[in-house]
Amino acid sequence: MKWDLPRRVALFATAILAVSALLGWRAWVAWSETGRLAALGPTLDQGLDLAEHYKIGVLEVNHALARYGITGRADERARFMELRTALHQWIDARAAESRSHSDRVILGRIQKAFRIFEADADEILAVHQDAGTRLEPVQLIDRLESGSLSLLAFATELEYSHRSVLNTYLADAENSVSALHSFTIGSLLALLALIGCLGAFVWHDLIAPLHTRLRESRLALERREKLASLGVLAAGVAHEIRNPLTSIKARAFTLSRCLKPGSDEHVDASVITSEISRLERIVDDFLRFSRPGDPCPRLVQAGTVFRDLARLLEPEIARRNVRLVIGELDDTPFPADPEQLKQVLINLVRNSLEASPPGSAVTLSAQPGQLRNGRRSFPVMDIAVSDSGPGIPEEVQRRLFDPFFTTKPCGTGLGLSIGVRIIEGHGGTLSYQTHPDRGTTFTIHLPLVASPTESRPASRILATVATVP
Repeated sequence: MKWDLPRRVALFATAILAVSALLGWRAWVAWSETGRLAALGPTLDQGLDLAEHYKIGVLEVNHALARYGITGRADERARFMELRTALHQWIDARAAESRSHSDRVILGRIQKAFRIFEADADEILAVHQDAGTRLEPVQLIDRLESGSLSLLAFATELEYSHRSVLNTYLADAENSVSALHSFTIGSLLALLALIGCLGAFVWHDLIAPLHTRLRESRLALERREKLASLGVLAAGVAHEIRNPLTSIKARAFTLSRCLKPGSDEHVDASVITSEISRLERIVDDFLRFSRPGDPCPRLVQAGTVFRDLARLLEPEIARRNVRLVIGELDDTPFPADPEQLKQVLINLVRNSLEASPPGSAVTLSAQPGQLRNGRRSFPVMDIAVSDSGPGIPEEVQRRLFDPFFTTKPCGTGLGLSIGVRIIEGHGGTLSYQTHPDRGTTFTIHLPLVASPTESRPASRILATVATVP
């Protein structure tokens, strides 16, 4: 099913909006991930600071206890007790404030291990106070080493926990940004492709037809102005020449009766009479071109017109040794003036006969078709005349329908111009298709149903050149 332009525009607009929405959603997800990482940063920094502060506190307590064990001074003992109490309170406060489950677990284990450490420290202090059992510094340090290592291990575990969370979120953020980058490039390419396709459809179905119609209208206007001027000139010339020709022809006829048949004078008079008759035909062509008669349409059938045409042109067909063939034929009646239609077809068939090599065929066919006028189409009868001649050269095509342009030595250059005006009077068009070295086909497009003037397709000449590789 072929969709019209509005539906295709709506489809592409919907696709563009969908891709834009997906791109916006993916950007929002990446932005959220980045925002969550940004919000997590201070918390992770606090966790790392917490581990570092805890490690420093443990080392200070151990050093104070070791100095007291070595010196036995009261101020060192007081310093140890002060540091131990401060660290104990700090651990309890951090455990109460902790929001992370992993931090709560680790801090709970730290509290438990610190109580054990305090119990060992109290025992050491009690032993150290007894002068009889005073410990040596080395022994005191050995007693503290196992408890200190346990406490420091928790600091390392706390730091590792926060660093692993940070690394996980950094990896997630990096993956999100990478996915956003790939998705953005793909979406932008898809958007560009959709916009390009939309532009191509708009150009092909809207702008290009309007441009073509504008060019055709301009050419048609120029052609009509040219035809109007030439028509006035032709009518004036024809009227001025016709009366003298009539007198000359009458005098030549009278003179030829007075001459001896077979004499040189009689032959000259016959030549004069023949040339006068040719001039009369040219004058008649001028008059038909300047004032083509209004058609008197009635329902006709292509088969009847073709058979009459074959009888009229039978001598010329035989003389040129070219066959006239009736090809595909549809006898659907259509409105046309049969005499004017035969006049146009006679000119087209004669041109095809002159272009066809001996032994070839000129084919007549008639088939229903459609003729587009903008966005509308009309049913027409396509009447075609095809030959197998050399085709029409490109330089001739540009002037093919110009009045008084001809490539024939004795032609007037009005046959096709008159034919176009007759077909236009029927509300139809005339087109041609030529193939170099393969022949030419002229096609008359006549409406199958008589339509009001305003609904008829715009009259124009269509030229299509088909090039054979």
